[in-house]
Amino acid sequence: MSETPSFGVRLGRLLDRRGTSAASLAVATDVPAANLDAVLAGEDPGPALLRRLAPALDLHTADLFLFAGRTLPDDLTPSLLTGPWNVGSLLYWHRVYDMPSSAFAELRRFVIALPDRRAPRTSPWPTDNRGSDPGTVLLRLIGNRNIRLDLAVMMHVGDGPYMSTSTYRMVLHGKLPLTAEYVNASARVLGIPISDLTAMLGLAPMDESEWSMPYERPAGLAELAWDARRLSDEQLRQVMDRADELTGRATG
Repeated sequence: MSETPSFGVRLGRLLDRRGTSAASLAVATDVPAANLDAVLAGEDPGPALLRRLAPALDLHTADLFLFAGRTLPDDLTPSLLTGPWNVGSLLYWHRVYDMPSSAFAELRRFVIALPDRRAPRTSPWPTDNRGSDPGTVLLRLIGNRNIRLDLAVMMHVGDGPYMSTSTYRMVLHGKLPLTAEYVNASARVLGIPISDLTAMLGLAPMDESEWSMPYERPAGLAELAWDARRLSDEQLRQVMDRADELTGRATG
């Protein structure tokens, strides 16, 4: 079994891919260069440092915590959903992925205007935060958007291969090879550039020109999923109903 890479190794790969120096990142984040060098050398980053780094790296703070293998603090967790729906239900079953741009823009405004009603958690999220193989990290990042891994979402939102949900699970659980088509699909669902994602996962660079898009998605689809991760069950149902109204579909 290969050694688990430290967060510093992941961060170093990201900086190398971007052609950014540690010194410039230290200046951008107002972090002492010695502190950043220590992390790059293998020291575990503290929560305060991760919160400083995330905006400078243009990554969601919660995602950076997960790349670092840390449990999410309460203010960064997605909403605790208990009903049958999740954000993936909105994206696929209510066809947000192929909405006309004007309807999509209206739906996103509707989501953003909803108040934050995340239910307090009784246990840390996620509970398996120490796993660091690429598939486990991808599963954690997808879950961080309150999306349940599902063929429909990975294929229609991520433009992934037509495989069963169980096959996707086997791939991300390390029981089948994690090939480029699965990583590319995950990157689209997550809204993380493929070059950044592969660097943080420790994977070889992948050609972004291979991102075939057979049909047009609304700009901002991954951002809508992120906005919706904080919604309660009741609010998510309201958004799904609103999506149906905007496209003239019957609600279910």
